[in-house]
Amino acid sequence: MILIGQDDLIRQIEPAVRKLCASMDITRIGGCSVFVTLGMDVQWHDVTKTLAQIVEAGVLQQTGDVPIEIHYNIVPGSSIKLRIALSDGDAQVRALLKMLNPSDSIVDWAVQAAPSWDQGRSANQVLGLGIGGNPELAMQMARVALFEPHDIARVIARGANDWCEQLRVEMMSACASAGYPVKDVLIVTAPTHAGTKPVALMCGEPFANRVAHIVLNGDLMQRGAAVTALSSC
Repeated sequence: MILIGQDDLIRQIEPAVRKLCASMDITRIGGCSVFVTLGMDVQWHDVTKTLAQIVEAGVLQQTGDVPIEIHYNIVPGSSIKLRIALSDGDAQVRALLKMLNPSDSIVDWAVQAAPSWDQGRSANQVLGLGIGGNPELAMQMARVALFEPHDIARVIARGANDWCEQLRVEMMSACASAGYPVKDVLIVTAPTHAGTKPVALMCGEPFANRVAHIVLNGDLMQRGAAVTALSSC
């Protein structure tokens, strides 16, 4: 039986978020995104809070009162994994969502909307695009896209392998030509209705794309240990 206590998880979240805050030059934290992957074999003990309340207790001790969004994925297995990311205070103001027609150009829309997301920072920014699904999923995918590896230089050097990589290359070129150069364009996609094309765009400074990783499983918890790491995309 895999047992995890709520205090065990809180004790791992707090130092991970503290380390994340210390690694980022953010004047004002605008929010926190938490992606939870929960194994179906995990069982809890000494629990008086919901999982959302447990996560919030660990995060808010370090960040103060900021909005937290939590996304869940239930999978086979005996561990719980968390990815935690903080956002800049004005990043959400510059987030965009557009319901395009299937024939509309994503590149044209992103360039036309550049004054809204750029605000004089484009040269130091990474763009995350969520394409497809529905409006809510598109926004979530745009956030997740910022966690992807920043490998546009390698893609350009070897050539695009699929339409998604080709779109990244085209958008990099179009933004630069329009006077809004960015460091990378990252994309996550999902199937969508044939009559619509939801597209979400989020911006991130390179330092703001750092993610704290936490993994707890039964064997580690028996030894009172956990795996935590901080990665920079």
